[in-house]
Amino acid sequence: MEFPTTASHADGRQPDIYLFVVDSLRRDYLSPYNPAVTFTPNIEAFSHGSFVFRNAFTRHGATQLAAPSIWAGAPVVRGVLAPGFERLNAIEAFVNAEGYRIAINDFTVASYLRATTSSTFLDPGIPSVDTDLCRNLDSLVAYLDGSGSDSRPVFAYLSPMNLHILRTRGGGGRDSAGDSPGFYPPYVSALRRIDACFGKFVSALKTRDRYDNSIIVLTGDHGDSLGENGYWGHATWLFPEVVRLPLVVHVPDSLREMVTTDLARLAFTSDLVPTFYSLRGHRVDDIGRPYGAPLFVPRTCVLGDDRRRGSFLLTSSYGAAFGLLRRNGRQFYVTDLVERREFAYDLTQGSIGRPGQVSPEMRRVNERIIRQEVEAIEGFYRSRGSARSAADGGKTGARASASSCGEAGF
Repeated sequence: MEFPTTASHADGRQPDIYLFVVDSLRRDYLSPYNPAVTFTPNIEAFSHGSFVFRNAFTRHGATQLAAPSIWAGAPVVRGVLAPGFERLNAIEAFVNAEGYRIAINDFTVASYLRATTSSTFLDPGIPSVDTDLCRNLDSLVAYLDGSGSDSRPVFAYLSPMNLHILRTRGGGGRDSAGDSPGFYPPYVSALRRIDACFGKFVSALKTRDRYDNSIIVLTGDHGDSLGENGYWGHATWLFPEVVRLPLVVHVPDSLREMVTTDLARLAFTSDLVPTFYSLRGHRVDDIGRPYGAPLFVPRTCVLGDDRRRGSFLLTSSYGAAFGLLRRNGRQFYVTDLVERREFAYDLTQGSIGRPGQVSPEMRRVNERIIRQEVEAIEGFYRSRGSARSAADGGKTGARASASSCGEAGF
């Protein structure tokens, strides 16, 4: 899946890119989003010099589709995960076009990488459920140190399972998390540990003079239910605590002063691919939905208002559950055909939103838009067949105005 762009206008050394997608990471368990949190001091420190996007979401409620949507830069459907996904893999296209080498630990997308793509799998032989951010970060630093003679920039992607319900539901770490009332102790204990390791990694980059020339993204593929309304983990449901995400992005100072953004604007993890292009000095063309749009644009540009006035479909990865975000992410409607239930939330209230009543008119409007969006996305993939150039894609859905720019780029 190619994002049509102008030629890069970036000067100087290419920044390394570190994309950390922590499985099941909840935004309300991080201090940049919740002042009641005391157990993520290193992520808090990292956020002070970074952009904290306060209205970020996944397009899918579980890893099977959520992770590929990050790499594709668009929501995906299950049919594209068969052989052939490499032709939709926009991150892989980006790293190859820009001359990056990949360091990765991931069991969702790594197997789709082309044999010709320069990549190193960190910590091979560790099962997916046992992937650990601390071990991965130690291995990543060792990789950086061991490849110092390689002048190519690094694109690192880690998706550790420390916070996954398979690791936290067992009850490990309760004693060490007892000082955080109101939070789920095993999850707190695991998060406290990886927060310390993340801080250690940031320090390692700084001592190696790499931090100031790095783009670092901390997010999740989805969140998790931790007992809310009797639900645990993530499966077919689309509750706010599952679809809302933290998204913290550090960019080098040399880029920071050249870009603008809107931290309150609705954002998706599928926006990361066009964001990388934009930060590399490309002016990303408006290729329309369902593609993502840059989180940052040059100061000569104005971010479009499509996110504030549009309606955006979220889906489960494992069943027929559909959600619709409206009014810049303030309203969230869910129709769950698996459990035959529907929900409505005001996401401006509380840490995970306040449930409300579903009126007949609300149901009629939201279900009509959901049907239109499902048909548009499925039609988009049918019309593309074997993933032709994205320049002729995006025609089945409404066009999105990503940004408007003057003549000058970066």
